[in-house]
Amino acid sequence: MESAALSGGMFASLKQGLLKFAQNAAQELTCPRCQHRFKPFAAAPPETFAELTKAVPCPKCGHTFPFQKGVEASAEGKANPTGPFAKPADSKIEMVSENGAWVFLIPRGRGSRGLLFMAVFWNLITWPLMFLIVTDHEGPLRASPAFLLPALFPAIGIVLLYSALRLSFSTHQLTLSPHSVRLRRKLILHKDYELPVGEITSVRKKEFYSKNYQPVFGVEITAGPRRIRFGSALSEDEKNWLCWEIREFARQRCAALT
Repeated sequence: MESAALSGGMFASLKQGLLKFAQNAAQELTCPRCQHRFKPFAAAPPETFAELTKAVPCPKCGHTFPFQKGVEASAEGKANPTGPFAKPADSKIEMVSENGAWVFLIPRGRGSRGLLFMAVFWNLITWPLMFLIVTDHEGPLRASPAFLLPALFPAIGIVLLYSALRLSFSTHQLTLSPHSVRLRRKLILHKDYELPVGEITSVRKKEFYSKNYQPVFGVEITAGPRRIRFGSALSEDEKNWLCWEIREFARQRCAALT
């Protein structure tokens, strides 16, 4: 009995020590809704280990969110300094005024040569193989539904090649007018994206993807469920400057920015 009580007391002490360590080691989180930064368990350590995996309430707005979302919001918060920012001296982006609107002419991106090389290599391998399979009328795959499976690899190659070409050669024209924000992306053909300037709620750098285990941020303009995303190939200084210019333009036109 005494040994059981002793082991129970040791376990309780170890548990309290671990929970206290978790309290001290907890990293600062950012609320995804109101952007308030806070450290969880600042007032008292968690009582159980289960609390470490549950959703966290924001002490400011009361919004409850998973730990991972708070960590992601914190990373984006660090990537979005307050500013103000001026145009970088080495930037090739042109800023002109047209009929009461500001137009930013963003030249073709500095895309990843590695992605372009991989896309070309993938297509050089998969398309000849697909041709051999299609022309081999007596091959075992011809009579099987699995014959359609190799077609996926050239399709992946087309997607990779398009993504690489868009990153490397597409141009963007961002127009800030009194009524709307419009982005025109052009790669041979063009496509327009438009948001009402008065409905814009957020202009921030957001993580688009990761490269070598490091996040790659781009500019995201949000208006309710709609959004415009661009600029992952720009420098961080250019992204900060564009976010500042768009945010100030929208704020002056009574946009409810967070």
